[in-house]
Amino acid sequence: PRLNTNMQRNLAGLSSRVGSSILARRGPALAARNLIASVNARFQTTTSKTDTAKPATPTPSAPKAASPAKAPAAAGSSFKKFPGGVAVVYIDLPNSKVNTIGQAFYDEIPPLVEQLEKDAEVKAIVFISKKEGDFIAGADVNKITELAALGKEAVKTEGVLTLHEFFNKLASGKPKIAAINGSCLGGGLEFALACHYRVASDSPNTSLGLPEVMLGLLPGGGGTQRLPKLIGIQNALPMLLSGAGKKAKQAKSLGLVDITCPKDQLEACALKCAQDMASGSLKIKRELKLKGVPGYIEYGIDQFDFVRDYVFSQAKAQVMKQSGGLYPAPLKIVDLLKKASSEKALGTKRGFELEADAFADLAVTPESAGLKAVFFGQTALKKNPFKDPKPVKTIGVLGAGLMGAGIAEISVAKGYRTILKDMNLPA
Repeated sequence: PRLNTNMQRNLAGLSSRVGSSILARRGPALAARNLIASVNARFQTTTSKTDTAKPATPTPSAPKAASPAKAPAAAGSSFKKFPGGVAVVYIDLPNSKVNTIGQAFYDEIPPLVEQLEKDAEVKAIVFISKKEGDFIAGADVNKITELAALGKEAVKTEGVLTLHEFFNKLASGKPKIAAINGSCLGGGLEFALACHYRVASDSPNTSLGLPEVMLGLLPGGGGTQRLPKLIGIQNALPMLLSGAGKKAKQAKSLGLVDITCPKDQLEACALKCAQDMASGSLKIKRELKLKGVPGYIEYGIDQFDFVRDYVFSQAKAQVMKQSGGLYPAPLKIVDLLKKASSEKALGTKRGFELEADAFADLAVTPESAGLKAVFFGQTALKKNPFKDPKPVKTIGVLGAGLMGAGIAEISVAKGYRTILKDMNLPA
């Protein structure tokens, strides 16, 4: 934790020195306020006794589904069609408080996406979570651990390449929108990055980040490729090396999300955007605009060896200063981005190959095994092991000093029989 905190602070300083890239979009730029006003005017409250999947919020309510086509009843996730050629996929993995990318995810989401890709009525797809506190909280760490035990090749082929294949299909098909509320971390953010548009709720609980470095890993679902392409290397480096998340407002300022809106209007906003994309009135063209010093630095990283060498040498120096070279993951991230940048491979097949190899290398290191053990331990400690507590009537306090006397006084005030003991009566 201290490493990550210091790394975040120092890398933020680095980013400030070399500047932050400015992301510009051509095409229709919809302000959130105007969008919500449009949604309010367009959507009317409708009810359906046969619909089991409810719109995310009653105000403004989403249009009544034209034909509620859903996933099989046994599956937790489902979809529903709306007017304008839009389908909404409700991610709700069964037997789990949060959505994670594991076997249940692969069993449900890819088949739904494939079905909607083949459906001629569907022109655009929205993904939204039915879990209250998260969009997708990340990958299943247990699965990563199992694959690591089988070796690098298993990690690469059964883990990384499988995820790459699905996310690449996601990115290449019909227009897709990620409607984000709550935790959108690790593989969850990589899922959102593979979508064509991102709408996030302005809830304080919404957080977008890539914390894999805290497990001794790097993003293995295309995050090292799509994130720098979207927000620039200068902004991506601190996120990748510290693992720190961004709130919705910060994410929008970076260009990580396109629109923010109130939590209770998230589905309606995403639907409106999807309908505009389906009709062709909303076209997405992304390009890093060269503006001012930050833009010139970003251009220099891409075009000139001496600028690229300087930026990455500074990043590596900060990592070495904080970690002493004891953690291979942040160093591997720096090397990967530098290599992909120098080869003009960011976001290309070559870039994804570099990511797959780097992830597999890290997954089998003892450092990653140790950090995953810490993660499992912290997770276990968050759970209350005493599920059936016995009623307490008497409390014994050893030591009648300031602390002990205070505890005893509060216990008596709460109605407990309290026994206070010390070494002798005067004490």
